[in-house]
Amino acid sequence: AEKPFGDLNSLIYLEIPNLNVPVLNDNVFNSLQNLEILKIKGGNIPYIEFDTFSKLLQLKELHMSNCQIKEISMDTFFGAKKLEIIDLSFNSLQAVPPGLFDDQHELKEIYLNDNQLKSLPSDVFKLNSLKMIQLLNNPWECTCDMKFWRQGLTNKIRARKVDNKCSDNALRHNKFNCEGASMQTYKFDHKLSPKCATPSELEGKSVFYALRC
Repeated sequence: AEKPFGDLNSLIYLEIPNLNVPVLNDNVFNSLQNLEILKIKGGNIPYIEFDTFSKLLQLKELHMSNCQIKEISMDTFFGAKKLEIIDLSFNSLQAVPPGLFDDQHELKEIYLNDNQLKSLPSDVFKLNSLKMIQLLNNPWECTCDMKFWRQGLTNKIRARKVDNKCSDNALRHNKFNCEGASMQTYKFDHKLSPKCATPSELEGKSVFYALRC
């Protein structure tokens, strides 16, 4: 249907498995103005058009893995200003358009691993809010032009940290042996370093090894 979700403007979570459409555009989701989490896993979506998520003003998490995405418009995420997680892993992306994430000032996590990417625009690493970007398993073409890459972002993984401080409420009741609260943090792991595919003399080497030139 042209507008499959009609007036479901109170919906906050939507999961769609195995979606098969030649083009994903703004007509599909434009009524879901309160949606916070969207998961599209599996299927075949070769192209994502401009403004596809522009009406999703409350969207925080977008997961689109294993969707065979080949191309994405540079204005795909325009308007979705509250996005914190964008997962485009396990697709067939050959390029990331410059400015793709320019409208996302709260973006913390980007997953571009397991695609067909050879290079990235420099603006991806300039996002002030970004905590991690996963880039493993892409055929990176390693050159000195990649000097803007930041190992402190590519080699991070989301983790949980226990905070042993008691809450104010517990202290008021004299409970000094409080259970630790779990907090989200990001941990460095050298195994997450993306590898070069070309040139042949650097094949299999870490991108950051190549950048020693």
